[in-house]
Amino acid sequence: MKKRKFGVRAKLLAFILPVVALAFFALIMIANVYSRNMLEQKTTRLLEAETGRGINSIHAWNNDVIATLNTASSAMKSMAMTNEEILKYEKSFLNKYKAFPNGIYVTCDDGTVIDAFGWEPEGDTREGSWYVDGVSHATMAFGEPYMDTYTGNYVVTASQWVDRVGGKGMVVAADVTLDVLSEVVNNMEVEGNGRSVLYKDMGKNSGR
Repeated sequence: MKKRKFGVRAKLLAFILPVVALAFFALIMIANVYSRNMLEQKTTRLLEAETGRGINSIHAWNNDVIATLNTASSAMKSMAMTNEEILKYEKSFLNKYKAFPNGIYVTCDDGTVIDAFGWEPEGDTREGSWYVDGVSHATMAFGEPYMDTYTGNYVVTASQWVDRVGGKGMVVAADVTLDVLSEVVNNMEVEGNGRSVLYKDMGKNSGR
């Protein structure tokens, strides 16, 4: 039997085909890596953009709340409101603002509590951290977040010291719900494997 001889073309194909196949496989691998990197970069950019928008929303919310509360405390001071007038003024804030639906409340320097929401505190409210913080605040400022045992919601108290006639004074405060932060995070839309996480250690405390 005669042995079959392979021509030059067959020998070239036998050499070139494996090389072409290997090159094709390498191109596929490179394309996959490139696509994955592009997706990760796109996800990172989207995450950064959404996070930036979320932070801006939180800042806007913060500024609106503080501005509203500063206006309220300034009105109490400039109009030299009596306790009865303060109580009537507080009623206009009940369920009016989503950020602090329970309105504003006051503790005078003699321990008198003025709260249209109907809060009946146990003990001396002047020993509360929100009151102590408020004494040092010339304008409305937030304290530390906590779980309010009265409402069961996570809140942060904004408080401020306000001078009254006759050398007296009081702390004006409002328990601001943090639900809006959850809404901002939940509304963040990120493609790919992006994640948005908001971590905040919150201690359990009693507000009003």
